[in-house]
Amino acid sequence: AKLQGIPYVHTYHTLYPDYVHYIWEANLTRELAKRLSGDFCSRCDAIVAPSTKIESALLHWGTEAPIEVIATGVRAERFADVSPEQTAAFRRAHGIAAHERMLLFVGRLGLEKNVDALIATTALLSDLPVKLVLVGDGPHRTALEAAAEDFGISDRVILTGYLPKDDVTSALAAADVFTFASTSET
Repeated sequence: AKLQGIPYVHTYHTLYPDYVHYIWEANLTRELAKRLSGDFCSRCDAIVAPSTKIESALLHWGTEAPIEVIATGVRAERFADVSPEQTAAFRRAHGIAAHERMLLFVGRLGLEKNVDALIATTALLSDLPVKLVLVGDGPHRTALEAAAEDFGISDRVILTGYLPKDDVTSALAAADVFTFASTSET
């Protein structure tokens, strides 16, 4: 952009200091990620942040470029259009009986999403008819499969992998409880 003489607007959607564990977990690495984020964003003409949390972090890290908060939108009408047949079909396709309660997580299966806690909680609910459905994929999937096995609940934890948008909508409509334990969100 600088070579072409055109404005560069950057969207900052990830709190990079919360992801340094993928490289090398240390306070130094976390502080370096903060500094690099602030320095990079200061070189931009403008920043788009999805939340005031990100805006505050960038300002704290020394970002001098103007920041505009634009929340990520959700088209709510998509969820109103899901029929009872679609929700029943989703549950059937994933082996969830009508009497079972469906706990649902939708997201990237990364360490920072803390899905291990959801699996451990599901194990504590052994006397209840519940199934935990994990929609998504990511680098922590194999560890999550092993955790379910270690807790002896592999038959109660369903990992669907990535699903098309319409199937995700059906999953959300079919769920009894939406679960979320992430330690890092924007």
